[in-house]
Amino acid sequence: EVTYTATATATDNASNTATDTDTAGYDLLPTVGVSFEISDAGVGTLTGTSEHATSVSVSISGSDGSNLGPFPATLNPDGSWSVDLSGESFDEEVTYTATATATDNASNTATDTDTAGYDLLPTVGVSFEISDAGVGTLTGTSEHATSVSVSISGSDGSSYGPFPATLNPDGSWSVDLSGESFDEEVTYTATATATDNASNTATDTDAAGYDLLPTVGVSFEISDAGVGTLTGTSEHATSVSVSISGSDGSSYGPFPATLNPDGAWSVDLSGITFPEEVTYTATAMATDNASNTATDTDTAGYDLLPTVGVSFEISDAGVGTLTGTSEHA
Repeated sequence: EVTYTATATATDNASNTATDTDTAGYDLLPTVGVSFEISDAGVGTLTGTSEHATSVSVSISGSDGSNLGPFPATLNPDGSWSVDLSGESFDEEVTYTATATATDNASNTATDTDTAGYDLLPTVGVSFEISDAGVGTLTGTSEHATSVSVSISGSDGSSYGPFPATLNPDGSWSVDLSGESFDEEVTYTATATATDNASNTATDTDAAGYDLLPTVGVSFEISDAGVGTLTGTSEHATSVSVSISGSDGSSYGPFPATLNPDGAWSVDLSGITFPEEVTYTATAMATDNASNTATDTDTAGYDLLPTVGVSFEISDAGVGTLTGTSEHA
């Protein structure tokens, strides 16, 4: 930053002279580089490098029309510099441009720019449950979302929704499914979509369903006349069949049961006679429309115990008469 002038003088042998001049100098112009970052918490970090500068200042402008600064930078001997932004907060979904200007002691300047911003994308989680009564419960959590909606599809081709969720300040949400009923033996998938104010979206899914497994109970009795009675109860069954096996190796059935609307059932054994002194086991099997099964057993039998009656008489001649009756002896 100094101008130097060189003056040349030529002289001949008669002492005549001639002169000429030229000037020269140099100026180390300043340079600057800027690095600008903003964390997801809205905290900015502003650093950079410079050469041949006596000062650096930075101004920040936002795509939303906001302006911050100018901020004077703290220059280090090695040319690095930084700006304290601890008192500033930056909004999401805004692009900020930092313009750094380096100045030397001759008021020469250099500039550099860098942009930064952040977007807190929405997140969502869904929990879907269905009770054995076909009642659904739909809840979840979300962050950075302005709305959550949920659609439900069934493996049987059914569809429900979309339902708008009720968002709570802590990010939890729920959907009222009190008006819906869900069938058994169908897998339902709930898809939750969270949306933020910039139309960014996030999705999550959860599946639920229920299967009312069949139950069965059997009651088996055999009268002393060898007549069997076979009845029982069942739930969630589309059919009940019963097989009977005897301790003597005999087998009967399987017999299809007659089901009543209340779940009670019976088997007609009028064509069967069961011998005495045999233990019979009746095995009832209930089946639902998904081929799930349940079984129950009961045993029956009878033993006709012997009976006896006696009549004893003695005549006047001393002669005795002994008679009687018996059954099953």
